[in-house]
Amino acid sequence: MGHSTMSQRIEDRLAQLSAAELRRLLIEHLTKQKLGLTWEYDAIERDEALNADVVLPRLREDLSCSSSDRPGDPYRNLIIEGDNFDALRLLRTTHGNKVRVIYIDPPYNTGNRDWVYNDKYVRTTDRWRHSMWLEFLYQRLLIAKDLLAPDGVILVSINDENRARLDLLMEEVFPGIRIGSLVWRTRDTTSVKERNFSDVHEHILVYGGEQFAFNGREKTQKKYRNPDNDSRGPWNADPLTLAFDRFERENLYYPIQRPVGGTPVTKTACGPMQPRLASRKVRLFKRRRWRSTSAGSRFSSLRTSASLSGSRSTTCLHQSTLGTCRLRQSASDLS
Repeated sequence: MGHSTMSQRIEDRLAQLSAAELRRLLIEHLTKQKLGLTWEYDAIERDEALNADVVLPRLREDLSCSSSDRPGDPYRNLIIEGDNFDALRLLRTTHGNKVRVIYIDPPYNTGNRDWVYNDKYVRTTDRWRHSMWLEFLYQRLLIAKDLLAPDGVILVSINDENRARLDLLMEEVFPGIRIGSLVWRTRDTTSVKERNFSDVHEHILVYGGEQFAFNGREKTQKKYRNPDNDSRGPWNADPLTLAFDRFERENLYYPIQRPVGGTPVTKTACGPMQPRLASRKVRLFKRRRWRSTSAGSRFSSLRTSASLSGSRSTTCLHQSTLGTCRLRQSASDLS
């Protein structure tokens, strides 16, 4: 639909409104604006799939299967072939709040004849291409939301070009339950793009119900070794360097304590200790305690501890005459 035709439709619609209706429309326009995604749903053609028609499925016996341990009983899985809006609307009557995993691979809105709106391909030259795409997805995501179980998750694939639009649309339909996003490499070769930029990845947006959590994998202990037969058990070398000092992040500053009296070490033979983190690697043991010791110096008994639960605590070590410090964490309590 051209710009002039759409403008004429809007003018004709406004001409039918009374003065009171026009004032109300203007007030709504001025007061209901919000931060987020907007699209011209009043200006585009109405999605013809949004109708009151009742579409019932027809079972294909020749394509159906029965369970081997229960002959005659159909599988609990369903494959529905037909218009996606009709299929979703049907499932809402039978599976409302029962679906635990929903995966959607929508049209990517590239304008290259990759999706149809009201039986017409949407092209790159269409003025309302993005608005029609957003309205198309919005109506179907609303039904998907009704299908999602409290412990369910919905995953939606999208290309890099439309990721920002879909992010905002998902926040509109599924506010407050965003889990994150996944990036997956779609090809090992370069893509054909201008300006020497190769686009080789796509995204999967993940939203989950309040009771949803990924199963995850069992924690591995493979990274812990004990090549020097340390009496405290297996350990792993790990850097302690941070991008800020104790003045910028006072809550993450843990000075080395003196063995007698517990006062912080503030001076060395070279003068005041520098407020920066050591760039050396330290030893992390599996036990839930951080132990900082100075190897090969008269301060070898110095140690400090910080809990690993909640926000991760980090011991502030300094490169000085104290020698090279080690941070030890035992492995027994992390499993």
